[in-house]
Amino acid sequence: MSLRKRYIDNVAKILIKTIDIILTICYNIIKEVKMERKKKADEKNKTDEKVKKMRIERSVLEQLEKASVISSSGEYTNADLDTLKAYRKLKRMGYEESSIMKILKSIGAPKEEDFELNPNYIKLNSLSIKISVPERTIKFYERQGLIPKPVIYKNKRYYQRSVMKDLKMIKALQQVGYKLNEINTALKKAVRPDSKGELARLKQELTEKRKVIDELIAILENGK
Repeated sequence: MSLRKRYIDNVAKILIKTIDIILTICYNIIKEVKMERKKKADEKNKTDEKVKKMRIERSVLEQLEKASVISSSGEYTNADLDTLKAYRKLKRMGYEESSIMKILKSIGAPKEEDFELNPNYIKLNSLSIKISVPERTIKFYERQGLIPKPVIYKNKRYYQRSVMKDLKMIKALQQVGYKLNEINTALKKAVRPDSKGELARLKQELTEKRKVIDELIAILENGK
């Protein structure tokens, strides 16, 4: 074989290998593009399904799109979903359509507070552990109006930390013989602007009870 022919053969092999590499790269690119398109289509279908479940009329969606409150492309983002949830919530609260549009356009979807990170709130199970009162008892006190109702966040009860003081007082008053209706009355009066008199009366009652308890302890210790 002549030198020229060997050269042509080598060049041909290199070209074939290069073409194979290019074809492989093109195939991978096409595959990635198809996968990306499928992913976007799946995400769009999921988003469309979420919007469908919200049962918001098409005319309302068009108004929101026209007001640039949500994307006009129809490919709703997570931010758009938050806005639509806010729309539904404001609607349930009785706001008129025009007012809702103004709110959403001026401030957007109200941000939901994360009560897990809020130092002023405590979750029910943590509250129960801290004050050694069962969760069912705390819920009972809540139903009886002895403590303020909690905030429900992600299906969990979050109470204001000030509730711990109320629960400790309820627990202590029960231990010295007070009934729940008496405790309820005392707590309600204690939060009024003119509560000083009520607190003084309660303090006097507890002082008298302590004297009786001290006397009983003395009798038991002396064996009389």
